[in-house]
Order: sequence, then structure tokens, then C-alpha cells
Amino acid sequence: MWLKSFKIALAEQNAQKIDSLSLSMPKFSSIDDMNEARYLLKEAAMLIQSLQNETLAIKNKLQKNIVFLQSTQRDEVSKFDIK
Repeated sequence: MWLKSFKIALAEQNAQKIDSLSLSMPKFSSIDDMNEARYLLKEAAMLIQSLQNETLAIKNKLQKNIVFLQSTQRDEVSKFDIK
């Protein structure tokens, strides 16, 4: 059941579910199940790294947009400015 749930979480790219499942890993009854779990955990690590890189790229783009918007913003005139 755990292996099936983990596969689904990987397919859905659900980082929270992967985290939850990794914290509740059962004792496996066979070497094959252990090997499959090890493979799935490696895949999960690669997925999380990929999601982390994607998030960082998005964050950098947002920061560049903020800087651009700030640079194109007109300076505010002080209320005490006498003309």
C-alpha cells in the first residue's frame, strides 16, 4: 500500500504527500519491495530538487520584475513641496 501511495504522490508531483509518506515508511517484507522503495526515494529526491530549482527560477524572475517596476515608477512629489 505504501509503495502504491508513494508512486501516486510521485506521479502527481505532490511534495507534501511525498514528505508525509517518507516519514511513515513501513518495514518491507521483501528485498524487492525494499529495492523499489529505494528507487522511488531516489526519484523523489530528484523531483524535489527539480521543483526547488523551478521555484528558485520563478523567484528570481519575480524579483527582477519588482526591480523593473520600481525603476520605472515615478518619484512621488512631497506634500510640502512648494511650487
